Amino acid sequence: MTCSSKMGEKPTVSIIVVNYNGSEHLISCLESLCCDHTGPEREILVVDNASTDNSLEILAEVSVRYPSVMILRSETNCGYSGGINIGSSRAQGKYIAILNMDVTVTSGWLAPTIEFLEANGFANGAVLKIDGGLRL
Repeated sequence: MTCSSKMGEKPTVSIIVVNYNGSEHLISCLESLCCDHTGPEREILVVDNASTDNSLEILAEVSVRYPSVMILRSETNCGYSGGINIGSSRAQGKYIAILNMDVTVTSGWLAPTIEFLEANGFANGAVLKIDGGLRL
């Protein structure tokens, strides 16, 4: 599997990453998403909220390395929820997963999340801090 669904198929999950001046975290976030080839078909959409750091340069590199990642740029910072709305308007998946740019996922993270969602009607992940602590 690649970062996007197979030709002509709608993805099961649209993963939206909202970025604002998150250049120091962006590569590790997107690499963790693109290198996880397990679970349901997905598409990855990155919404840049008018970053003023070198995020756009990093996203240009990402678009070459991972051409299936959709990069959406906002000319103004419309806030986190506005970024989600921009990504959601282009999402094709049955489900939407929303991540901050400073999140890295572990392999296989998406399948159990979708299974739980389908069984229970909702899902929310727990976030583990790098030091091993839990952030709720």
